[in-house]
Amino acid sequence: MKTQISQLSILAGSTDLTGEGIIITLNDGENVKDPEERSDAIVHDSDLITVVNELKVAGAEAISVNDQRIISTSAIRCVGPVIQVNEKKVAAPFEIKAIGNAQYLESAMNIKNGVVDMLKQYGVDISVRREDN
Repeated sequence: MKTQISQLSILAGSTDLTGEGIIITLNDGENVKDPEERSDAIVHDSDLITVVNELKVAGAEAISVNDQRIISTSAIRCVGPVIQVNEKKVAAPFEIKAIGNAQYLESAMNIKNGVVDMLKQYGVDISVRREDN
């Protein structure tokens, strides 16, 4: 029963996890002139959703966005000049942490014409780095 409670706590996002993985940092690009206008150089909620979904498909065991754990009921949405994750408003720079096989996650993010290449083409400042813990 203890094992089952532990596994369910992990899925519910109520347990802190550690392990190897990657950290992705996204920031608005320098070419942003007027934040009131839609600009591809601004990090949008859809950009975060795309990155999170790519990490899930790549086998990430746990994901957080600006320290907000992503679970099955998490929502990422635009609310004015900021983005709301799990009903908490967060702003750029966005730090996405993913636990899992670091080499595999990094390769999945940096695949040619993948999500990182797409965001860089839009002018978003994005970096991916491996972490041991």
